[in-house]
Amino acid sequence: MSQVGKDSYGIERTLLLAAAANEHFQIVKYLIEQGEADPNIALWGGNNALHYAAGRNEKNTELIKLLLTNMPLNIINKKAWDGETPLDRAYKYNESPIKQAIIDLIRSKGGKANYYYENGRHVGEGGDLNDEDNNRVTTTTTATASSTSNSSSSKMKAKKLHKEYKKEFPKGTPIVVACEKGRFEDVKVLLYYCHYVNGFRNGNNMTSHVIW
Repeated sequence: MSQVGKDSYGIERTLLLAAAANEHFQIVKYLIEQGEADPNIALWGGNNALHYAAGRNEKNTELIKLLLTNMPLNIINKKAWDGETPLDRAYKYNESPIKQAIIDLIRSKGGKANYYYENGRHVGEGGDLNDEDNNRVTTTTTATASSTSNSSSSKMKAKKLHKEYKKEFPKGTPIVVACEKGRFEDVKVLLYYCHYVNGFRNGNNMTSHVIW
């Protein structure tokens, strides 16, 4: 599910961006492995999940490693609106004890910076990024939804939880907020609600709809 909703502050996010930015590894893993999210999707300004994770993650490198495993090189080196790649964000914004580990990991997968040399020295635009086109749009594949029970109790539970989120976070989209807050079990329930309300499932294939 790569549709756009809003986090608790009313800022537009996809599920994956909300979870990755807040370092919720299990949710990111679930979304990718269950076919609910495309890690190659970028939102406003050209920022993808790796941009957020590289600049903000501070617990360990597992989430970044997972993203890198599921991204082609041109997405790993994707430039945002300001010309910064995910590696630039690690150099510029990450102040955690694992900053260097994140930098080394991204570089080990072919990651390049646009404003920083390998030694961390800041330069004008150019850095060590190759001249290759890093903004190519990649072809996304049709996501496959995991099978979920159609029981009445599941529908009622999902609907009730959705209402609770709308009341608690009036500016946000319930499923996006659940990803933002790291509420893994709620994510699974609310995904079911999205599938049910929007009629997502056509056999086992998901089609594109808005998030409620």
